[in-house]
Amino acid sequence: MDFTAVIASLLRRWYLALGGLLVTAGLVAAALYLVPPTYSATASVVLLPSQQSLQAGANPLLQLGGLDQPTSLAVAYLGGSDLHRRFGEMYPGATYTATVDTLGRGPLVDFTVDAPTADGALTALQGALAMLPQALNTLQDGVDAPAASRVRSAPLSVDTHATKVKGTTMRVAILAAGVGLALTLIGAVAFDSLIARRSARRSKGTDEPQGDGEVRDTLPITLRPAPRQAGEAAPGFPPDWAGRPAAPHR
Repeated sequence: MDFTAVIASLLRRWYLALGGLLVTAGLVAAALYLVPPTYSATASVVLLPSQQSLQAGANPLLQLGGLDQPTSLAVAYLGGSDLHRRFGEMYPGATYTATVDTLGRGPLVDFTVDAPTADGALTALQGALAMLPQALNTLQDGVDAPAASRVRSAPLSVDTHATKVKGTTMRVAILAAGVGLALTLIGAVAFDSLIARRSARRSKGTDEPQGDGEVRDTLPITLRPAPRQAGEAAPGFPPDWAGRPAAPHR
């Protein structure tokens, strides 16, 4: 079926198309209501060398070399399922991710927090940032690192306003709209084709000629024998029998 035929079917069954559009609008509204947008907040934390490794009066930001391994270890520790579970219990509906800075700008840990509300995202972000010093202390306690040689951390940038994220909501709404429009199109075209086939069969049955077995209105025909002349033999007897006398009765 070409595009013109589809449009013609939709125009003929406009009431079905209108009903389908209303249902599609309802599906989109339900998707927007059931999948609300989330809010995201981000922060970056830099790892600093220990006080023991610094010379007197040295700038720690100029001696960040060699901290890539502690950064990777801290991120691996923060990715544990137990920490994520406890974080979800403390901040219901919120999740976090901690990753090593992908741009290679130094020993940076990037945090991203998602929550149902803007205030919830900012509060959960502060909780996630507090986890990094705890992770560093736990790791260094495990190797009995002296206090003067311990790696430290300092916030580099922290969001003060959460960002609304509509990606998931829009994807679900687009999916609902696509399903609704597809069902409307298929339903209208299928119904129109069904009605057209029924009309064609009905027209074909009306135009067919009458068959030989039909009873026709005809007048009855009665066959009568023609009158016989004098001396003419009856049908079924030889002609010479016409002048013979009848046999006497005994």
